[in-house]
Amino acid sequence: MTGVAEQLSRIEQALERIVALLENGRPDPVECDLVAALAALTARDWFAVREASAAIEAVRRACEATGDPVPPVAAALDDLGITTTRSLGHWLASLPPEVVERANKTRDGILWRFR
Repeated sequence: MTGVAEQLSRIEQALERIVALLENGRPDPVECDLVAALAALTARDWFAVREASAAIEAVRRACEATGDPVPPVAAALDDLGITTTRSLGHWLASLPPEVVERANKTRDGILWRFR
């Protein structure tokens, strides 16, 4: 039961942050979609941009090979014009700290985690 309560609490906190961001008029819906998709992809755990990019590209290639639609995370990246790991890193850096947490740089690059 505790695990469910913790997840519910995290979802409520994320929803509050998204509502606050929308009320401030900052992000567009595509950015919100990308935040949600990346948070789901990474299970809100620490990740390096390179790892996330590689996972997204692998899923994109698999979908193209099977004729399935492009996954939402890849579509959101395309819609925002994020085509490189560098541009994804810059986009993450532009997000407020209430949305994404940044750790120190490691051998794999900067580590990120969605709150």
